[in-house]
Amino acid sequence: MSYRIEITRIARSDIRRLSGYLRVQASSLISALAREPRPPRAKELRDEPEIYRIWLAGRWRVAYEVEDGDRRVLILRVRSKDRIDYDSLPSWMNEAVAGYDTANVVAGADPEASGSLAEETREGD
Repeated sequence: MSYRIEITRIARSDIRRLSGYLRVQASSLISALAREPRPPRAKELRDEPEIYRIWLAGRWRVAYEVEDGDRRVLILRVRSKDRIDYDSLPSWMNEAVAGYDTANVVAGADPEASGSLAEETREGD
C-alpha cells in the first residue's frame, strides 16, 4: 500500500522556483516517496523523529515528514543545501498545518488534474 503525498504551500513555492529539469527530478523523487518513504539515501534529522531529508540533483534537499499511521508523506521544503535551515523546522511544521491543501497530492494523482505537481512541471517551462 502506498503513502499519500502532500506538499505544503511553502514547498510548492520552492518547487515552482526550480528550473524545469529540477522540477521534473523533484516530481519523480517525491512520487517515489509514495512507494518507499524511507529510501536508503534518506537521512532522518537528529532530534526530529520522522523528519527526513533527501538529496535532489546534488545541491538541493527535500525535507519531509513521514506519518505511518496516516500513511502520509508531507513535503515541508525544497531548498538548496546552502539555504536550507533545519533550525527553523518548527516553523515549517506550523506552515504544514496551516498550509495543508489536498490539491497538493502527487501520488496517484491524475496528471491532468488541477494542482498536481506533474501539471506544474509541464506548465513551468
